[in-house]
Amino acid sequence: MKYQSSPERLIILSEQNAPVNQYRVHRRNLEFRALDSQGRPFRFSRWQKLTADEIALHMNLNTPVAEWLNARLLSRATRSGLPIEFSARERTHAARAGALTCRF
Repeated sequence: MKYQSSPERLIILSEQNAPVNQYRVHRRNLEFRALDSQGRPFRFSRWQKLTADEIALHMNLNTPVAEWLNARLLSRATRSGLPIEFSARERTHAARAGALTCRF
């Protein structure tokens, strides 16, 4: 699988004229949209927010999206010089859900 990444966006390229998947983090939400095989937005293409379950699936399967998010989080933590911390509310929610959640 081929892809292009930058801190702002991840583009998963397709083969044989199939749509291209584009991801971004916008206002702390992971969003997705499909582009045509040339990388242009479809006429009615809109950014769609991924659900927590969709993000968890990417993480569990270690997809290029998960790798990109992990690299992005590590880069932000390294630049800040501070450890990644979670609010009490996030820790409580994570404990109830049985998983750790994090803001982008």
